Amino acid sequence: MSGFLAFLLFSAVLAVGGFFLKKKEADSTPMKRSQEAFKQVGHMWDSSDVEKRAKLLGNIEGLEDDRMFLAIVHAPWAQLPESTRIKLFELWCRRDVESHRVEIAAKGIGQVIATMRFSEAHFDSSFGAQEHNENWSRERALGIWYGLGKICLLVSLGNLQRLKREYYETADNVGTSVLLSNWKMSDATREHYERFVNHRLPLFLQMYLKVDSKEQLTLFFDVIVSEMMGQEATISADDFAQGLLALLLKGWRVNPHPIAAVSVSSWFCEVVGAVKEYDKLLPVV
Repeated sequence: MSGFLAFLLFSAVLAVGGFFLKKKEADSTPMKRSQEAFKQVGHMWDSSDVEKRAKLLGNIEGLEDDRMFLAIVHAPWAQLPESTRIKLFELWCRRDVESHRVEIAAKGIGQVIATMRFSEAHFDSSFGAQEHNENWSRERALGIWYGLGKICLLVSLGNLQRLKREYYETADNVGTSVLLSNWKMSDATREHYERFVNHRLPLFLQMYLKVDSKEQLTLFFDVIVSEMMGQEATISADDFAQGLLALLLKGWRVNPHPIAAVSVSSWFCEVVGAVKEYDKLLPVV
């Protein structure tokens, strides 16, 4: 019996020792991660050019002295004051969290745009039965349709009150990636989409920014639906701002599918309104 009791006591000691060993290892994990992250910030600092370093230091208070600023911005990580390294590390951690939240919001917005309205199925239901002119092709029209989805993404991101300017490019890239993965364009459609994005999208964004009334909003979608139907007018954002008469004088023909344009306008505004909910995911400015 005494041998059995000794065995139980020995087993208990091993169990308790194992518990505290595991606890110690678990407690050390966050510290190890922090140390690794601290090293990563150091590597990032040493691999950054002076312009990027100056931008980071601009977010830290207490570096108003020009001589101190110049000394720090040119110094390697190991030679920085400990207080500066800690502040840079805190800034990096905060930005890492903010960037993650921006990516989550952008993915959600892209998913809503790609599936809620700007899908191939919605395109076919709206324009499949329309009468088209000789310049029309389904691949071209669908490419422009997806281009309008891209415009919807940019407008939606621009309407987010909490999206900091420094994260706009990240949100655009993430949201666009989600759009493209959902759309799965054919090579022909992708070619027309990229042509629209590279050559026509800047014009339509400028036109959209000049919209200041319901009539101009309707005209905007009249122009883009006409482009989908095969008409590519040579107009400027200033021509658009002057109204329908100015467009007609520039050779633009009245959109023969006004009902379709009204529907697209309604869908566009519906999506832009729906994705405003993602503003809540972003850090408060």
